[in-house]
Amino acid sequence: MQKINKKFIEKLKNKDSDAFNIIYQTYHKNLYNYIRKYVMNDFDSDDVEQEIYMRMLDNICLYDYKKGSFSLWLFKVAKNYIKNYLMARQRGKIIYDDDKVHHYVNYYPIEDPALDKFLKEVKAKISKDEYDIFMLRVFSKMKYTECVEYLGLTIDQCKKRYLKAKKRINKIIYEKKEFSDIIVKKV
Repeated sequence: MQKINKKFIEKLKNKDSDAFNIIYQTYHKNLYNYIRKYVMNDFDSDDVEQEIYMRMLDNICLYDYKKGSFSLWLFKVAKNYIKNYLMARQRGKIIYDDDKVHHYVNYYPIEDPALDKFLKEVKAKISKDEYDIFMLRVFSKMKYTECVEYLGLTIDQCKKRYLKAKKRINKIIYEKKEFSDIIVKKV
């Protein structure tokens, strides 16, 4: 992952398209995985990711490199947008175009439906804090030090929540025969 420095942020603030392309190439995979695990489908994840990048560009002037790394700031933008998106979706304010959904499902099938089902089960059975730390560590591949800044916790709190989440997830795997083929490595 490319290190984003102060000069690079200035280019981004000046709407440099090359700077944006580098940001996209650097963070796309991890950001998309993070979004996908909360939004739970590819169709909406693409839209959410696009909106997050738009918000990033609109709010880049608010980023202060002294307060933390760019990746943490970007993931905070993502976290806030996802939270608002999910609340709006729950209230029924997000309208789905059935034709687009049907078209998308036919051409872009979900890569691993078993994993999606597993993550929905996990999300229902563990706390939001445990789910957040699990998603950051496993799918966004953040280190504890990054999780600390992102979640506003101490390293000990992050480790305890992660270990608790890992224990509960292993219990879910053990209890549900259908999830026995899902092995969470180094969870």
